[in-house]
Amino acid sequence: MKILLSLFLLSHQALAGITLKSLDFKKTDKEGFITVAFDGKLGGIPELEVHGEAIQVLIPDSKVKSNMEKTVSFSSKLKDTQLRAYQTTQSQTKIKALLPFNIAKKRDLVSLKLHDDRIELTFPRVKKNLSKVPVRKSILKTKKKTVKKEFLNEAYLNNLLKIEPKKVAKKNIQIIKPKPQAVVQDQVKTQQAVQNSTASG
Repeated sequence: MKILLSLFLLSHQALAGITLKSLDFKKTDKEGFITVAFDGKLGGIPELEVHGEAIQVLIPDSKVKSNMEKTVSFSSKLKDTQLRAYQTTQSQTKIKALLPFNIAKKRDLVSLKLHDDRIELTFPRVKKNLSKVPVRKSILKTKKKTVKKEFLNEAYLNNLLKIEPKKVAKKNIQIIKPKPQAVVQDQVKTQQAVQNSTASG
């Protein structure tokens, strides 16, 4: 594995840490490139690791404004590759690429370059004919759905109150509705009363 360290404008003294601020990806017919821009000065040399389908760079004395994640098309027409830049400990961040093939077999073609304001990771491209992509969990927090304040206005609440009485009224009508048989019995009693009145007259 070759690690190309191009250190520009860095002293040999202890330097302040860096803050990762962007995650970009580009590809050619033969290679993929991840570029992570940062603010500050590198205080240590990042560690490059290649395992199975993953490439990762551990960056000491660093932090990230917010965890970053992208899913891109690299080996096929599908979005088959996941890229991440995130905080792992209080003083360490990680850049990670999850590929749809075993990159460990081509570890000698993986390289890392350090510049004064960015980190560049280069790795080989292996084209594959994929029908589906692997399911990978996201490191990003899911946003909770909340009801917007504009929906909690007086008109909205009044509308809710108008719905309930209609439902109650409908139930009351169904409960007090007389049965047809009761009407027939009342008609018979009325006829008998008329006949008795006629007979007595």
